[in-house]
Amino acid sequence: METFEYKITGHVQGVGYRYFVWSLADELGISGSVRNCADGSVEIAAKASRSVLTQFKQKLIAGNGYSQVENVSERPALKEIPDGSFSIIR
Repeated sequence: METFEYKITGHVQGVGYRYFVWSLADELGISGSVRNCADGSVEIAAKASRSVLTQFKQKLIAGNGYSQVENVSERPALKEIPDGSFSIIR
């Protein structure tokens, strides 16, 4: 398993993007969390196999039809992500 953090910029708040990410993570079996940031971006922590995370990132870029993703940055996660669930942090 690999763990990564993603920062999504663009028009990604107020358009159901966190719910989209949560649903996608559930579908792909990814553990982690998603939250809105004060600067208008969305941050995601995710844990899964590399092939699943590659699919996940491609879908993050595509967005949910309401969002307009400008950039997706990726880096290894700085903290441990527990197995088993994906949550929306409010």
